[in-house]
This record gives sequence, C-alpha cells and structure tokens, in this order.
Amino acid sequence: MAVRMRVSVSGMPAVREALSRLKPPGSDAAVKRALQRSGKLVNEITRTKFLSGQVLNVVDDDLRGSIRTDPVKRNAFIEIGSALPQADPLEFGWPGHNLRGRHYMEGAVKRAEPQLPRIFIEEIERELAGVARR
Repeated sequence: MAVRMRVSVSGMPAVREALSRLKPPGSDAAVKRALQRSGKLVNEITRTKFLSGQVLNVVDDDLRGSIRTDPVKRNAFIEIGSALPQADPLEFGWPGHNLRGRHYMEGAVKRAEPQLPRIFIEEIERELAGVARR
C-alpha cells in the first residue's frame, strides 16, 4: 500500500495476557474482532466522510474504491490504506507540485478514535459472556 495508517492499542500485552486466562493460550478472538471492526469503521469513515467531496473533490471512484483494510497482523494492529500512486501525494502533499496534503486517512482515524475503546469493550464483553456460558 502506498498510504498506510496503522491502528494499534496501547497496553495490548496486558489485554492479551488477561484474555489468555479465559481461553487456551494464543486465542485472541476478541482482540482480532475488535481490530477488524475498528478497521471497517475507519475504512467507512474514509470513504463516506473524507472521500465524498467534503475533504477531497473525488470525481471518480478510483481512490474511494482502493481503500483497503489489511488483515489483522499478529493480533496487534491493522493497516488501512490505498496502493494507488496518487494516494500518497493526496494524503501527505507534494510540495514540488504545489499540492498540499489533504490528510483524508489521518482525519478518518482521528474521527474514529473516540469510538474505538467502545468497540474493544464490546468484543471483550462478548468473549466474557461466551466463557460464562460454558
């Protein structure tokens, strides 16, 4: 991907340690689901709020359609971005061509940030409820 934003959680080792006590070691289903949901949220905000004319005047769906969320890596983070050649200059700018950065991905991450703790709490509660039913 040309443009990448990484969503990670501080304190992840403590979360993984606590969850490992609930299920067999290496089973981080709640964290993986929370990261996947977080990636989908950032992806959706990028497409609908930042690539729909408000921040960038997108005239076709090339950039909007190129935003991808990579699979969860080591149950610790996800990457969201686009591999299109114009994605980097549009996000960060291109001073030699008088193009200022539009920060469409960074803006989406910032907008999603207040919702991310709730996503993690919901998935951990879901995992705990499943353990309680066993």
